[in-house]
Amino acid sequence: MTRPAVWAAVALLCALPARAQEPAPTPEDAARAQVRIVEQLVDAGLAEEALSAVAEMRGAGVAPPGLDVAQARAMHARGLSTDALALLDTHLRDHRKDAAAWAVRGVILLDMGGRVDDAVASLTRARRHTPRDATILNNLGWALLVAGKPSQAEEALRAALVQDPSSRRARNNLGIALARAGRDEEALAAFRAAGSEADARVNLAAACEWRGDVPGALTHLRAALAATPDHPAATAALARLAAP
Repeated sequence: MTRPAVWAAVALLCALPARAQEPAPTPEDAARAQVRIVEQLVDAGLAEEALSAVAEMRGAGVAPPGLDVAQARAMHARGLSTDALALLDTHLRDHRKDAAAWAVRGVILLDMGGRVDDAVASLTRARRHTPRDATILNNLGWALLVAGKPSQAEEALRAALVQDPSSRRARNNLGIALARAGRDEEALAAFRAAGSEADARVNLAAACEWRGDVPGALTHLRAALAATPDHPAATAALARLAAP
């Protein structure tokens, strides 16, 4: 996507005539629309284009709320994670209640590894300021799992599912938390609610292997193949674990 195309939507937004009884878009509206485009570019895997768009905005003296967070996401996606954290840390000095900034900081720390407690603290701060955000709750749950706190992870993940019952990611993560706590039947139910019987068995097999229960993992992998004989993940995992 070329840079003129990046801003085509914004130009169109500004050019549209105002509807009856609706105010015309303000410069602030256009700036927020530009931030949304940056976020959409990051979500589409176009980090380089997103950073080019941010540079244009900053060069024009445009710095609406959310731009620092969107830029940090783009930098992280581009492999500039240390710089992204530095940008967020500077931003948070003056915006201590910015839940989005705390949330992105926590995810970046998780992805980088080595600072799991810091990631949990950042995501906990994000939750404090936005307690009903399903994505923040799910990411906090995963961070707590990585930190070896499955019971606390379960609480956050169940809270995420209250906000978004359709979230397969949160339901799968809940299954992992339950399996790591040795609650396999509940874990299997959570995995089944998120996907097929074969996928559920593969996920539980992975949890069994993680805790050192190789016989249990083999049992669930065979059950996965009984449900779906050509399941690629189950086939590969069974071959690996059953190898002498």
